[in-house]
Amino acid sequence: MMTSHRKLYPTISGTLALALAGAAGLNAQDEEDEVFELSPFTVDGSKDTGYYASETLSGTQLRTNMRTLANPVTVLTEEMLRDIGALSYEDAVEFLPSTTSYQGNVADNDGNVARTGTPYTSRGFRVNALTQNFLSTNVRQDSYNTERLTQSRGPNSLLFGLGSVGGSMNTSAKRGRTHRDEQTYEMRFDDYGGTRYTIDLNKVLVDDKLAFRFASIYEDKRTHLPAQYRRRKSAYGNLTYRLSEKTEFNFNGEIGRFDELNPRPFLTKDFFSPWENAVNPDTGVPYTDWEKANRTYTRPDGTINASGAAQNNLPQISKNLQNDVYYVWIANDPDAPVLNWARKGQSRNPTINGSESSQVSITNPQLTDEVYFPLDTAIGGFNDHYDYDYDKYGVTIEHQFFKNTHMQLMYANETRDIDDARPVKRQNYAIRIDNNWWLPGTGPADENNIDMVNPSNPYFGLPYIESSGFRLESEEEMEQYRASLSHTQHLGDSDLLGKISLVGTYYKRETERFTVQLDEMNMVPNRRAGNGTGFYDGNFTRSRLNRRYYLTGSNSPSFPSTPLEPITQSADLSSGSPRWPTSTVPGTMVIPEVNSQWVSRLNPIHIFEDTESESFLAQWTALNERLILTGGTRKDTISGTNAVYTRNPETKIFDGEPVYPEITENSVRNHNYGVVVKASQYFDFYANESTNNVSAGTQAYTIFNEQLPDQEGEGYDFGIRNFLFDDKLVVKLNYFENTLLHEINNPLRDGLARAGSPIDDFLDGMAANGLHDMIAGSPVFEDYTGNGLWSDVQNTETEGYELEAVFNPTSNLRMMLNVSRNETVVNDTYIFSRPWFEAYIDPVVGTDIEDLFYDGEPPSADPADDAGRETIGDIVERITDKVARHDAQVGGPMIRSNLWQVNFVSSYGITEGKLKGSRIGGAARWRSAPTIGYKEDEIGNFISDQPLKGYEVFFADVFYTYSGKGGIFGKDSRWDATLRVRNIFDDDGWSPRTALDDGNGYPYYLQMVHHAPRSFELSLRLRY
Repeated sequence: MMTSHRKLYPTISGTLALALAGAAGLNAQDEEDEVFELSPFTVDGSKDTGYYASETLSGTQLRTNMRTLANPVTVLTEEMLRDIGALSYEDAVEFLPSTTSYQGNVADNDGNVARTGTPYTSRGFRVNALTQNFLSTNVRQDSYNTERLTQSRGPNSLLFGLGSVGGSMNTSAKRGRTHRDEQTYEMRFDDYGGTRYTIDLNKVLVDDKLAFRFASIYEDKRTHLPAQYRRRKSAYGNLTYRLSEKTEFNFNGEIGRFDELNPRPFLTKDFFSPWENAVNPDTGVPYTDWEKANRTYTRPDGTINASGAAQNNLPQISKNLQNDVYYVWIANDPDAPVLNWARKGQSRNPTINGSESSQVSITNPQLTDEVYFPLDTAIGGFNDHYDYDYDKYGVTIEHQFFKNTHMQLMYANETRDIDDARPVKRQNYAIRIDNNWWLPGTGPADENNIDMVNPSNPYFGLPYIESSGFRLESEEEMEQYRASLSHTQHLGDSDLLGKISLVGTYYKRETERFTVQLDEMNMVPNRRAGNGTGFYDGNFTRSRLNRRYYLTGSNSPSFPSTPLEPITQSADLSSGSPRWPTSTVPGTMVIPEVNSQWVSRLNPIHIFEDTESESFLAQWTALNERLILTGGTRKDTISGTNAVYTRNPETKIFDGEPVYPEITENSVRNHNYGVVVKASQYFDFYANESTNNVSAGTQAYTIFNEQLPDQEGEGYDFGIRNFLFDDKLVVKLNYFENTLLHEINNPLRDGLARAGSPIDDFLDGMAANGLHDMIAGSPVFEDYTGNGLWSDVQNTETEGYELEAVFNPTSNLRMMLNVSRNETVVNDTYIFSRPWFEAYIDPVVGTDIEDLFYDGEPPSADPADDAGRETIGDIVERITDKVARHDAQVGGPMIRSNLWQVNFVSSYGITEGKLKGSRIGGAARWRSAPTIGYKEDEIGNFISDQPLKGYEVFFADVFYTYSGKGGIFGKDSRWDATLRVRNIFDDDGWSPRTALDDGNGYPYYLQMVHHAPRSFELSLRLRY
């Protein structure tokens, strides 16, 4: 249950009472003989023609003719959404100009955010702002309860407030219709086993006065990934009441649940091939397994090297983990005890052109003679899930004061309870190989007795997947209020001066979010892994519990049915048994006593954030509607605080009472200016300039623990529109420039900014060598009270063109084409971390300090014993290499960005002959080869103007619909059936999204995306 330290929300009943009382008071005015007009805050789609919508709200938040807007707006009408088979915004984004599905960026290198299913990319910028009726929502919108989808591109803050410079997506919720009853039933099936059922019922309770609308959905969506699913159960209701000719009241409510498994978009990482393909560089002969295993077991003085008991470190083949010892639970061999791995070894990350990379994807499913790993495997298995229950409701009152004066009052409330379970963390979805010849403590004390035939580790040579369990449990609540007043004033009797429309809006949003970040740890006192006693000892890796799944045959990896349930395994240790196998090395015992629990290793998040906004917009239409000027300004005041929890000084977990820092407040002001010149009946010229901001939030901090500034966006659009054949052909050509300052891109999180990262290792290594003065003033993760990560920002710019054409030549032929060119570049990066590198890394580079060992110990008597020991220089090289990779993007095209994209949709209805009632059509999408990396003139020195390219992609879909009336469903019924084939050419391979120079100027592919093969859908619809 969410608990607040202060009361954020007024009572709902009080709000509704005030709203209804206000509406009643308005209706008590003297009635004038004025005609009630359709509310300027509503678009009903009745004027849509085929694929073209002539009216929209996505310009001024008033019903406006598209020809009067200078904003780049695209509306997908109901007919077009049906022709492309789109059921939600996620299905539609690939058909919009300059827009693609989200597949990660430098802020989210592993595409982890894609698991929530919310963001997409527009004009090179990630967009995570979804609105319904221009109110923010965290619930994905679906056609079952929405009527049209509109995209506004560019930083139009007057529409969506604090949002992405790429724009926003808005849907309109279904309303009750007071003129007739309607019923619609729909079903959809596909060859993946997916099913979908929807109901939409409209009931007139009082003619032209009162109507109720109900919609529901049950969906079990499947994909080509065998484990992936998206299940949704939702119900929606709307009550529309025309209190009078001038006042309308709307109440809507929705409840539902999502159960999802959303794999990350990239293929599984490959830490397996370097081991399997290892060749002796001296002889050119492949190594045997034994030769690749650890052969250095005893020290020169005869004592056993306990920390190296289960590790090996042969160059280009394997390496040891720099983590401390930790527990491993063999998930698919529950009879085996929990193992205490002492600095275990692992197969090495691939080395490309002298640089190690952890992102290389598996592309050969045949791992070994016995193990086949399908490329379409969801590595988290069926137990990786993102589930949430939600409820939302809202009230809208619209009133016409005078003929040209209207008011709209809106209130909305939305809550979500989220369970985000990750048996495999985002950085761990990799296949490794168990290269430990011995288990800890089982090897011989005398090197002469080494058995080179039979390893003591029964899992030696098997590939596996391993990760520590992680879970996020969240509760969210969001309340929103909006009041808008519009007035249109004609400036004289002549159309020369025209008219001016004024809109004033007050908006308030109050949000609260409480999130617990849980890790699975062993809670048995004095039973942490490794030497010593104590409880956690400040090092969580010693009490971490990893779950491992060995790939032992032709099977896809999946965890047991309850992989995230705590593990309990007890034993009587007083007798010194059981241990498996018998341990001979003190301090590296296999201890089968574990009682795992979920604990807050990271700081819980309790955020309160309020946004209060005032906006004003004016549109002047003059010179016989040949000149339209639009201008507006918006002020947003953001205030909030984030709880800081105290750590238990013994256990080092966050279990204390929260402390709420003083509420911070800041204000931003944005604007939007546009001009449209109607040169003739057929041509318009337009220009638009707008700005926006995105709050950095209360969790984003620099490497010096200073809060990051808000993101600032600015955009320009210039274009021409052509309207021919009575608007049957509409063509738009647009040029734009969008810039974003302080975009949170988290380059530090590319393996740099977390406990045990290179930055952490650098600080530890410097301290171990007594060089405290050289690192004085640098924060360390152990002292950080936030979420355990630092962030940074970059400045980005996109320049491009967008061509849109909609052709509706007849009542039964529809065509749509859009072509867009986006050139996105990074202008600067590491903006707030650069001083840290200059202060702490630069003084070390090229000095004798680089030769010091990380552990602070002097060199061994025999240099061979130092093989595998890491130096300060090794850590500095890892840091500078990652910095160079991000610096390489400055001035060059953005990684994963497509320069060109083309979308085409068409359909034709047959009205005569034997096929009367049929409709055939299809859609095609083409993307140019994306930038996936850069060439290098030497190792780590990237050439930003010589990008490496991936593959261009082309997909085509076709459909056939047959419609009829009457029959067995009754004379008033209308029905249709649609068969759709997606990816008709069955292009189901993979395409690369990132790469490195292989040393010869060619791409060595890293991250790959797997495409869905050809699939079939059958949809049935019945209407009364």
